This record gives sequence, C-alpha cells and structure tokens, in this order.
Amino acid sequence: GRPHGYGHYWMPRGGTMWLQYEGNWQQGMRQGHGTLYYWTNEVYHGEFVANKRHGNGRMEYKCGDVYEGAFQRDRKHGMGSQYFANGDCFTGFFCQDKREGLGTMYWLSKAKKYDGEWSQNRPCTGAVIAMSTNEEELLSRRRCDLVPISQPMENMEIPLPLPKLGLKAPSKIVFGQTVDVRKQRYSSRGKEGAIQRTAQKLNGTLDDSTMERLKHSFIALAGGDTPKDFIRPAKIGDVCVLAGLDPASPEVPNLLRELHEHSRRDARLSYDDFLNVLTGFRCIMK
Repeated sequence: GRPHGYGHYWMPRGGTMWLQYEGNWQQGMRQGHGTLYYWTNEVYHGEFVANKRHGNGRMEYKCGDVYEGAFQRDRKHGMGSQYFANGDCFTGFFCQDKREGLGTMYWLSKAKKYDGEWSQNRPCTGAVIAMSTNEEELLSRRRCDLVPISQPMENMEIPLPLPKLGLKAPSKIVFGQTVDVRKQRYSSRGKEGAIQRTAQKLNGTLDDSTMERLKHSFIALAGGDTPKDFIRPAKIGDVCVLAGLDPASPEVPNLLRELHEHSRRDARLSYDDFLNVLTGFRCIMK
C-alpha cells in the first residue's frame, strides 16, 4: 500500500489538484531522482534520500535565485553554485546552508570577483580582482540557462578599474590570515566545532599545519621569504618532501601540478606565486 517505484503525487489545493512530486519512491518515501514542487512556486530537481534533498540537485527559489550543487539532509552542503537574480554568483563550499571555506563571489555587473576564505556565510580574507572576459561570458551564459527570469544583462555598469594596491606583500598577508581561519576551524569546540572541522576536511583545501610546513620548506630551499626569492622547477618536489607530505596522498600530485604550472612562465617559482597556490589550492576526491 506504499508508493514504490516511479510515480506522481498529487495534493488538493484551492478546490483543485496540484502536482507535488514526480519521481522515484521507495517504501512510501521519496528516494532517488525526482522533482518536488512547493506551494510557494519553488522547485527542486535532484536526488532524494528518505524524503529529504540529499545528493546533487538544483533548487529554484521564488525570488529568482537558483542553487545548483550538493545537498545533505535537506540543506546545501558541499560544493555548489548559487546564481542570484541580480546577476551575482557564488561558487564554492557550503556547510549546512552557509558559505564556508574557499569560495568565489562574482559581481557580473561590475566585472569583479572576490576570491578567498569564508566562515559562517561571511568573507574572511581574500582578494578582489577583475574577472576575465572568458569568466564573464561563461557566467552570463550559465546564468541565462539556470535562472528562469534571467535575460542578457543590458546597460551594465562600466567596470571601474581597481585602485592600485599599496601593500608590499599582499600574498603573504592573505596567506597568514587564511592559515588563521583554517586553524580556528580545527580549534573550535562543541557541536559547532565538529561541524567546522568536518567542513574544513570536506573543503579539499590544505589545513593550516600543512600550509605552514610547506611555507617553511620553501623558505629553507629558496633562502628567503621576499617576493624576489624563488626556486627552480626541479626543487618543487623537494619542498613537498621536506614538508613531510605523503607522496601517496591523492592531493600531492595535484598540488605539484599546480606549482609546476606557475613555474613555466620564466622557469622559476616565486615565493608570491607559491603562497598564492597554497592559499587557493583545492582537491576534492570523489
């Protein structure tokens, strides 16, 4: 007597019947892939486990925003992208409906983006830089595909140039602040602390201890920590070995690949580029 398999579930509403759910069922519960229609005119397309949104899916909100990514127990949890009706977009990691960890906020109308670390839905440390032409085109097309009320943006603001940066070592400052944020996640206590530690692990970014060990290994091989200090590509692997990274660990080959890519320009890896790679590195294993 319970729904099992593929089917449609209708409910009475205002003297008529409306479709609430279409998709797979298992022993009376939504299970597998399906589409849930809310009475608020919001729609969820994606995976379900035990009646809850769980897995990959897309949520279309009544305000015009669209979220596409991972869900866990009815909440946004994992990697995802939130497209806003006004043209903005966030891509990164979510932890129980909040932006947490490494993520990028795009302001399409201004052709700018914030790339950095987030905690409890708030930006903590990072950099605001100009979007590339390719990023603008890809984001604009994706926005029109996903957001129901979207149209190509007209009369966009003329992007103003960013002010000249006056800091002598911005990469070092952002690196240090990122280490502090990630260290704080691991040191948090109680239930919230457990959530924070799990979020840090699932983010796929380097933890604070690994970042510090890699930094000191680079300094030891380069002989300094100024923007002018560098190592040759042949020494990049030695940095990881000196830092005690396990070569069999799945993230190490990806890290080495990114470091080598940044050394191709002039056959050297500068201290600034090295810190930037560590700060923005992410390796999520599926």
